Amino acid sequence: MKKHLSISEDEKWQSVVDCDKSYDGLFNVIFSHHAAEALEKGFRPCKKCCPDKDTFQPELELMKKIKEILDTNYAKSISIYNISKQVGVSPNHMVRLYKKYYGFTP
Repeated sequence: MKKHLSISEDEKWQSVVDCDKSYDGLFNVIFSHHAAEALEKGFRPCKKCCPDKDTFQPELELMKKIKEILDTNYAKSISIYNISKQVGVSPNHMVRLYKKYYGFTP
């Protein structure tokens, strides 16, 4: 085990998962029973899994972002690579999803 200031986030989480008592008192983990309780404590919902949304469709949201980029830049020369970099997915994945949702490639 490392000293308090040099414990990485991964090591902290692994110690929680492993229930490693040797890390007791070295850092804090806060659990809440309900989302409202966590919000009251000043925490925000996870931006990856979006538990605060009634329906979560990450692919559809990604396609909306891509379509907005294409619509905004329709008169400009913009590459698939640059668009995929802006939205954080690979060019191949982006093209595959775009075709799935819109029936043609961007």
